[in-house]
Amino acid sequence: MLAAIADPGERARRASELIEAHQRAIAAGSDIRRAVIEEMDRDGVAEAEIARRIGVTRQRIGQLLAHVDKIK
Repeated sequence: MLAAIADPGERARRASELIEAHQRAIAAGSDIRRAVIEEMDRDGVAEAEIARRIGVTRQRIGQLLAHVDKIK
């Protein structure tokens, strides 16, 4: 556990490493989710159904798809 590391510099360094690892995992998960949403949308699945199947609101699906349209 990080709190048990006595040296403050080492504790901070290890905390930074942990934060960076979590940020990479979140980014990877977001990329996968966005790709699946795009695939389902291309397959003609309604936004409400996509939302229900992945556990978010229809509004969030709309936001994610709108972001994809802007970067194309």
